[in-house]
Formats: sequence, C-alpha cells, structure tokens
Amino acid sequence: MTFSRTKKVLFGLVAIPLIGMTSHAAGDRMYFTGLVEENSTTMQNQVLLAWGPMERAIPPEITGFRIYRRQAPADFALLAETSRALADIPAMTGFYMEPGEQKRFAEMVEWAYNDSNGEATGVMAIDYLHGKLSLMPGDTMYNPLEQLLLARFNFDVARSIGQGYIDRNLPGPGVFEYMITGLEGTAETLPLGKTSIDIGVETILPAPPNFEQVFVADCSAISRGVDDRRIHHRWDIPDDPAALPLRILTYGYDIYRSDMDLGVLDLRNLVENNALPAELSRVGNEPIVVAGNPPEEGRNSFMAIDEGDPFNHQFLQRGKTYFYYLVGKDLSGKYSETSGPLLAMVPDTMGPPQPWGVRSEEVWDATMTEVKRVQIVWDEINATNYWREFGSDYDLVTPPSYANPTELYFVPKGADQLRRNFREVDLDTVKYVLFRFFTREEAQEWGVDSDGDYWPDNIEDASGTDPCDPASSPGATPPNLVAEIDAFDNSTLRTLDTGVQQRVVVDSIPQSDNHVWWYKLIAFDQFDNQSPPSPSVRAMLPDRIQPDANGGIVINDCDYRVDVRLECELTPGQGPRFQAFDKTNQGEEFGIAEMGTAKIYQICPRDNNGRQRVLFVGERPIRNREATFFPFHFGQLNCVFPCGRTETGDLVVKFYDKEGNLIATSEVFNVPLCSADRVDCFDLIEDCREREPGPGEVIPPGSPPTVCVDLDPGQRAR
Repeated sequence: MTFSRTKKVLFGLVAIPLIGMTSHAAGDRMYFTGLVEENSTTMQNQVLLAWGPMERAIPPEITGFRIYRRQAPADFALLAETSRALADIPAMTGFYMEPGEQKRFAEMVEWAYNDSNGEATGVMAIDYLHGKLSLMPGDTMYNPLEQLLLARFNFDVARSIGQGYIDRNLPGPGVFEYMITGLEGTAETLPLGKTSIDIGVETILPAPPNFEQVFVADCSAISRGVDDRRIHHRWDIPDDPAALPLRILTYGYDIYRSDMDLGVLDLRNLVENNALPAELSRVGNEPIVVAGNPPEEGRNSFMAIDEGDPFNHQFLQRGKTYFYYLVGKDLSGKYSETSGPLLAMVPDTMGPPQPWGVRSEEVWDATMTEVKRVQIVWDEINATNYWREFGSDYDLVTPPSYANPTELYFVPKGADQLRRNFREVDLDTVKYVLFRFFTREEAQEWGVDSDGDYWPDNIEDASGTDPCDPASSPGATPPNLVAEIDAFDNSTLRTLDTGVQQRVVVDSIPQSDNHVWWYKLIAFDQFDNQSPPSPSVRAMLPDRIQPDANGGIVINDCDYRVDVRLECELTPGQGPRFQAFDKTNQGEEFGIAEMGTAKIYQICPRDNNGRQRVLFVGERPIRNREATFFPFHFGQLNCVFPCGRTETGDLVVKFYDKEGNLIATSEVFNVPLCSADRVDCFDLIEDCREREPGPGEVIPPGSPPTVCVDLDPGQRAR
C-alpha cells in the first residue's frame, strides 16, 4: 500500500513517569515517539517507533517491552514484544539484511571502518558493532554515551538493544495510536507511553531555523585569531516544551558548502536520489550532535565550525565567500527540510607584519625652504622587500591552493617543503598610520588598539570609553596622530637604486629645535587588521647655528713609572707573595692597565760572552686595579729562579694594557722567589701635565685631546 508524501510533520510523543512498578526511582522517565518513512525497496510507508531514557536510566527490572497499535475507538492490539537484551550477531545481521535497510547498513559499515581505523569492513562491521555494544561497566573501553549515540545514529542499533521497532504491516491511511508497556519477567506494567502518528504522511522535519554565521572572538588582539580562517555557524533549537518531540526525533545535523549560489535546494530529495550537485560538499565526516542552544556570545557561542581540513593542512581561503546549507537528520537517517543558502565570508584576522626599516630624516620644507621638517622613512610592505629583509633563513615554497595573492609561504632553510612546515605572512596592506609622541615613555605606553579608532585600549579604559566600540572614544582623533598614508598613493613611494621601495612622509607640524620626538608606525589591511607597532623611532631637528670658534685644544701628556715597595707588608702563613697596583686615572673607576697584565721577569747575569738573558717568571691579570701573585703561582719553579737555580734573583715588573702594549717597567730589585712572611708591592704611577700643541703637531693615536669651548647659555658645541 502506498500513501502520500507531503512536506509536513504530524507526530506525537508522550514522556511520562514509568508507572506500575515499585522498584524504579521517582524521577526516571522515558520517551516514546515515532516517525513515518518510505521503504526504499518496497516503496511502502513504514513506522519507526523509538523509545529510551530521558532522565537517568530505564530501571533494570524492566526486561522487555510490548508494542500496541489501534485506530480509535478500537482497542489496542499487540504488535510485537522486544527484549532489552542485546541481540546476537545473527539477529543483528538479520535487521540489516531486511528490505529497505541498505542505507542504514552502509552508514553502519562506514562508521565501523572509520572507528576501527580501517580494520572492520563489510559484514565484519556487524561483529565490530556487536563488540562495542557488548561492553559493560568495568570494561576499559566501555562508553555509555557512545552506545546511546549509536542507537540514535542508526535505527537498527536501536532495534538491536531493544529500543526500536519498525511497523511495516500498516493498515489503511489515517491516524493511529501506538502504546508501549514494560515487562518485568512475565508481568506487564501499565502503559509507559503513547504516541499518535498519521501513517499516510511521511515524516519530514522542518528546516532548522535562524541559520547564521557567528563570530566567537572578542575584539582583543589576543583572541581575534580564533575566527581566522574559520566559519562558525549556529541555528536555533526550539526549547519550549511543545518542541520536545522535534528535539528527540532529531539525531544531528549536516552542513554542506558550495563555492557558488545554487539557490534553494531540497537536500533530502537530492541525497535519496544520489543527485547532489558536484559543486556541493559536506562539511565534516560525522553528523553534528548538539545538546541545546549555545550561549548568545563568547568563545562557545557556535554549534558548528568549518575550517577546511586541518588534519591534512588544507584550510579555507581568507576573505573568500561560500554558500552553506543546513539540514537536520532524523532517527531514520533522513534529512529535514533545508535551510539556506547562507552566504558567509571566511574571516581574515591576520594583520600585516610589523613595519621594518623605520627611521627619521631631516629635510627642508617643500614650500617654506628655510624651514626644516622631520621625514619618516620605512620599507614598503611587499613581497620583494620582505624577502630581502627576512628571507635569508628560509626557502620560498609554492603557495597552497587556499593562499591569497598577498600571502607569502616559506619553510625554514633546508626543511622539507611539506605543509606542516609552512610558515606564512600576509602582506596585504592598504594604509599606514603614523603617531608622534613627546617623550619616549609616552610612546612606550601607547598600547594596543582593539577597535581600530586609533585610541589604545589602556587610554580608553582610563577615560571610561569602550575599547571594543569604535564609536566610543575619548575624542575624534588622538592628538598623537600625524598622518594616514594610503598604500595606493604613489606620491609617497620612492625606489632606490638597489630596487628597495620606500615610503616617505613629512611631519608638517612645526617642531621646536633640539627636542627629541618619538614616532610609531602601524600598518592596516583591508579588513582593518593591524600590524604590531614599529619600535619607537627617535627624531630631532637640531639647532645648527654655530658658536664663535674661540676654543682651544689642550693635550694631556702623561709619563708612567713603577715604584717598588719591598716588604710592604708582613704576612705570616701562606699569604700573597707579590702585589701590583694600578694607581693611574685616580678620578676614574679604572686605571689604564685595567684588563691588562702584570708580568715578572728575571735578569740573568751576563755570560762569558757578555750576553744577558731575561727570563719569564710569572704573570697575573689586573682586575679592579690589582694583580696578586701567590707562592703557588711559582710552583713549577720549585721556588728557585730559572736562571742559576738560586732562591734569590734580580727581577723587574712590567705593566701591560689590555691591548698588550707595554706601559712601564720597574727598576731591578733582588728578592727571594718564595717567602712565607713578606709581600713585595709594585705601584703603577702616572705623571700628567697639560700643554698646548705646537704648530703642525700631529696628535698621536690613542691620545684623544680635550677640547675646551666657551659657550653662551643655550648653546651647544659639536
């Protein structure tokens, strides 16, 4: 018998407390509902009846159920009796082999294949499914939520666990009432639920309402990237009590995406007839299961997300528009009416890179030629300039299919050119904004501007305005704003002989001489995304009026000597043996021998030929004006001098600067090499005097002169 198929829904659901029992919890409830579908093989209508727990669980005392049907005012007639025990594999196989169950079998096989990582194929999928449903509390892989979702995802799973029944032997068209009772062994409970169904009308759920794109990030620069390259969707799930049957009949949702507007579509009809347009693709591999409406705003204010295929590093193209269609999926596996098309644009929240090469120049005003101005210069943000500046450590790669023309892709030098290694920069720039600050501290405190009104968030917070609302700000424009530079204005662009393109902008606001100003530059793209601000750039217009040349040059000549102080200190025990002191530059922190060395040499007696040798004894570094020799520093000599192997000898001490240049040498003195009770000291002394240079005298390198100039108040010497 074939009945009509119309796009309307007539169904009922009764959710009542489990009655007629004494062992269940008072709050336990179950649903009992049904829908009408057309059998794809017999082309006859059939009724799918489903039931299950709404709160807690069905009490374990219920071992089975009985299903009744009637057309009022007739009495209920028994249709079937089901067991709550899991069906065995032959029985489950029988469910899937029944006429019209091919699609549900194919869906289950696909699920098993994906869930088992490709191990369960064909009819082996039923064994895999049975194993999943057989898991009990205590098993490491037991997942009651997964079992619940499987029963709603595939109606033959519901039948296999005793929570579903298909009524194929339908009488003539009309509204029929179904009833379910429970079994406690052989005893039957009072009715647990009733539902009325027009068996002549195929159940088609209404289209999900208010399908829209949402943005989940707030305005802060930190969280803005949450929306980048992702389209977030939401729709409404009716939450009034009258819509409870609709929510129970809906297992999940599917979203489809197209590059073009395909107009109004009936996805239910297209899928059933394998006639989906080639331009239409499903988003994700699994239905979207939601428990209710999300929050109105915030990170969790969405129900579905489309971000391409991140697992395979295939993303959506920033700024591209797509058309989306949404359908609900009922317990039979068929689609609802279709919502859409929804036009949505892929968000682009990636700003340009931080401007580089920013510096200041002093120029003359183009019209008032006697007036000086500050000109700010920076490298134009483009691929050639960027790669010249930053590309030395990277290799360029062919842009992926989802790339925009303004995006540059590269990998670390020598790395495999695989998408997982890709780095990217978005060079899309439509304008630059230049700010000037009176002090460096003011420039450093100029924070992030989240709403694009040029006022930083910290100033808006302090003034009580909303940093996320461009219409709410302390004023029209900040006084620090110097200029907005259009990136398409070639009058501010110049090209050097090297091929580098630069932007130049003159600060036309009069500025006082000799004051240091600070500038910051920010780049914007077409979606008002901002680059990080450039480092603060120093600029000053110096007063170049020269004072009278009435100064003179004074040369500071210094002579150096080493004073020897024998037995400068008595030290019983193992104290220092020699100490060298740098007493030069007494007005400074360090002397001229700082980081240099003090060295001791022995002067040997002349041999028979009159030759005299000088042998090295030891050296110590000079740090903080001092070098100290301990007896153990001469341990390799065994406390005897290398010349003549005597315990005493003629010595000299030499001071060297950090470049190794000899500064001064002491007179010869005779002392023992090792001694347990004396210290001999050596002082580097300077004798300096000022003089004027003689005519034509060349000042030797390393001897910078002191220049003295008489200045009037406010003048500076250069």
